[in-house]
Amino acid sequence: MTIRHIAILLLLGLLIPSSFCLLAQTDSCGITWDNIIQISHDTSFSVVPRVVATGDTIHILWFGTELGNGEGIQYSHSFDGGQTFSPQTQLVSYDSARGNRGLLAASGSHLCMVYHALVDSPAYSNLGILCSINAGVSWQPRVIIGEYALGAVAARDSNVYVYVNYSVAPGVIRGGLIASHDCGNTWNMVNDALPVQGGNPSIVVTSVGMHIVRTQAIVAGDQEVFYLRSTDFGLTWSVQETLSVRDGITSDQPVMAADDSGNIYVAWRDGKYGSIDGFHASVILRKSSDNGTSWGGEQLLTSTPTALRPRISRSNAKIVVAWNEYVDYYTDRPFVRLSTNEALSWCDTTSAGSFGIGVDISLENELLHLVWSNDAWVPDGDVFYQRGTIGGPVFVREGMNPKPNEYQLEQNYPNPFNSRTIIKYSIPHRDRVSIRLYDLLGRIVETLYEGNQEMGNHVIDFDSENLSSGVYLLVLEPSSYSSVVRKLMIIK
Repeated sequence: MTIRHIAILLLLGLLIPSSFCLLAQTDSCGITWDNIIQISHDTSFSVVPRVVATGDTIHILWFGTELGNGEGIQYSHSFDGGQTFSPQTQLVSYDSARGNRGLLAASGSHLCMVYHALVDSPAYSNLGILCSINAGVSWQPRVIIGEYALGAVAARDSNVYVYVNYSVAPGVIRGGLIASHDCGNTWNMVNDALPVQGGNPSIVVTSVGMHIVRTQAIVAGDQEVFYLRSTDFGLTWSVQETLSVRDGITSDQPVMAADDSGNIYVAWRDGKYGSIDGFHASVILRKSSDNGTSWGGEQLLTSTPTALRPRISRSNAKIVVAWNEYVDYYTDRPFVRLSTNEALSWCDTTSAGSFGIGVDISLENELLHLVWSNDAWVPDGDVFYQRGTIGGPVFVREGMNPKPNEYQLEQNYPNPFNSRTIIKYSIPHRDRVSIRLYDLLGRIVETLYEGNQEMGNHVIDFDSENLSSGVYLLVLEPSSYSSVVRKLMIIK
């Protein structure tokens, strides 16, 4: 099936239906969970799912084997806020990927996937990168950028940053930061003297700085969480600071979220309160409100030492932390804890999804996007997705808020259309915005509007007289927020 066929199916609603459903449920924090959607199909092994949301576009990545269309790193996306998803697509074959982990970073319609690539010989690990400039509809050719060990990846606009390890001599390993400023086409080493990354580090880039959290062994059996920051986008870095308490007990699996106001949130697994099985422990969070200059005290997010692999995401004043919660020796389940006031207080912990492991979460405005794999002990496991709404269920908008508090791009109506269609969008404050139409190769076809606009709702009566039949991407691009994407279809 071609990209064009997939796009038409998306527009007409002929997508993968939910094949695994639970009744919606509401917890005391006001989260309403939609039915569960199975994302991967016809596989006996699907693991390490990752999810990234930008506006109404949801990207899901995972590693699968024994698929009807191949094996390796798989991908699916949604352009309607997680209501429907495209059929899975193989980005990298099993024979071309070393290990089972790919990482995603997205900013607006720019998207990059980084992984360990096999080139010539399985004895050497190279860093492979695939990028898209049209929200995953199509992908640029693979770029191999050298023998690096992948740590973490972050993106902002067309800039992509990757934290890596590399060898400078036999037995001598350093950390480094490589970057691309043209959507992944060319790369350069920004800093070649960072600390070795440790296990599963995290990197975040904002308008006011770049931040890294990593683990480092102090003595045998004791790892701690360390933080570094850069105010010049990776050229120079602060002396690393220990965020966890040096108590001789392992603290690891750090994750991080940050905003443009200088708020940084770091969560990690910590064994100081014990462990139910030697693996599951507690989740602790610390926050900085001054771009990493100083840090608040530890916040214990779990009531029992039964958590594994925490994940974190933020949107506006909302912070969400998810983790695998121990159920029994064979079973975990996704658990979620939410704050709506920048981690000043927390809602009650709630369970979500179904039994499984490898949870990941992304928060965008009022919507939670949760993924996990149930392939720990199940021979025919898959990747699943569930959407949660903070404060109530999602309804199709009949009208638009006269005083919008978020960037919105409504689906054009009618769609598909022959000649004219109405496009509605809203912005929460005065901003420079553009409304553009792209083709499926990421090329600008037409700019419908570009300039400064006041807060409020706006309408464009679009005439497609000069365009041919086909599928296009309609993109709202604010200067101070991620792009919002809709699909538009012209039939003549």
